[in-house]
Amino acid sequence: MSAVKNTMEVINGANQSINNYYDMSLDNLNDIYHNSDNAFEMICNAFKFGYVQGAKATKAYIKKQRKGA
Repeated sequence: MSAVKNTMEVINGANQSINNYYDMSLDNLNDIYHNSDNAFEMICNAFKFGYVQGAKATKAYIKKQRKGA
C-alpha cells in the first residue's frame, strides 16, 4: 500500500464524490460519538463505518454493472 501524502487533501477531495446514499449522516456521527470511549476509538469506529459503507457501494455498483451486461 502506498503512503498518503496529504491526508486532508484526500479527505477534501472525497467530499465531492461521495454518493449521499452512502455518506455519513449527523445521526451516524452522533451514534459513533456517544458510543466511543475515547477519540481513538471514535476514529476507528468512523473508519469501520466508512469501510462498510464503501463495501456496500461497491457491491451495488457491481450488481448494477452485471444487470447492464
